[in-house]
Amino acid sequence: EINHLMAKPYVKQPEKALPYYRAVLDRKPDHPAANYMAGRAYAALGRFEDAERAYRKALSYGPGAYNNLALLLEAEGRRDEAVRMLLDGLAAYPDEQPLLINAGRFYLKMQRNFEAKIYLEKGVRLDPGSDMAKEAAKMLGAMK
Repeated sequence: EINHLMAKPYVKQPEKALPYYRAVLDRKPDHPAANYMAGRAYAALGRFEDAERAYRKALSYGPGAYNNLALLLEAEGRRDEAVRMLLDGLAAYPDEQPLLINAGRFYLKMQRNFEAKIYLEKGVRLDPGSDMAKEAAKMLGAMK
């Protein structure tokens, strides 16, 4: 039944999707995928405290939870926490391009160019043709 509930949500309509995720979470509060999807829905609805709580429960779901939580923290001006979240994610998923490039971006914003360069370069090397890598390469070019 839980799989059925998870299949119903509307990706572009978070207000309609959220009740399905909540139904899963009422039965299994620590369900990683439901928490991840609920976090996305809450963030889209501007319910950032709820999104943060859900993403923290979803960290075992995969690198996307670390990345989305870091982006949320950074958007709230909590850049140090955001970087720590990305580094925690990289400890579990060392070759995850979004985690690497976002760590580089955040370090760049913190004017920590040495660290920024390390993460951006590694992120670019993983998949040089991706849109993220192209944007990271521009950031690297601007650092020279």
